[in-house]
Amino acid sequence: MKTFFSNLLDNKRLIFLGISIVFVISYLFGFFWYSHTSDFFKDLLKYLFYLNNDSYQNKYYLYLIQNVLFIILSTYLSTSFIGSLGSLFLVFVKGLQLSYSCMFVFSELNISFILIIIILVQIALELIFIYIISYMTINFSIYNMLITFYIKENFNYKLIINFILNYIIVCLVMLSILLIYRIYIVPIV
Repeated sequence: MKTFFSNLLDNKRLIFLGISIVFVISYLFGFFWYSHTSDFFKDLLKYLFYLNNDSYQNKYYLYLIQNVLFIILSTYLSTSFIGSLGSLFLVFVKGLQLSYSCMFVFSELNISFILIIIILVQIALELIFIYIISYMTINFSIYNMLITFYIKENFNYKLIINFILNYIIVCLVMLSILLIYRIYIVPIV
C-alpha cells in the first residue's frame, strides 16, 4: 500500500488521469441527466455563464461565492486523509455545473459565433482552475496520508506551511484571472 501511494505521488500523470476521468464522467452524466433533473438543481447549477435570453447578466458575486466555497472545501479536504475522494467529488460537482450551464446556454439562447468563443474560453479557464486546485488538493492529501500512516518521519511543518501558502497564492491568482475575464472581457463582447 505504501508503494502504491508513493508511486502515485511520483507519477503525477495518474492524478491528472483520475481527475480527467471523473470530470468527463460527470460532464457526460450532466448532459444525459439534464432533462431528468428537477428544476431546483437546474436552476442551481445552470448559472455558470449568467446569460439570459436578452443579454449578459454579470452576477460575478455568485460566481465568486461558488469558487471561494470550492477553494475553502478543497483546502479543508487537502488536510484530511479522505481528501482525495472528497476532492474528486468536488470535481464531479464542478463537471455537473459546467455541463448544466452548457445545456442551458445551448438550449435556451440564440447561438452566435462570439457566444461560442466566449463559452469556450470560459470552459478552458474553468478546466484549468479545476485541474490545478484538485491536483494540489489530492497531492497534499496523499502526502498527509503517507506521512501519517506509512512513512516513519515527523511532519515537516515548514513544507506544510509552504505548500498551503503556495496553494492560497495559486487559488487567488486563478480566481483573479477568472474574475477579470468575467468582469472586463465578457461584457464588452
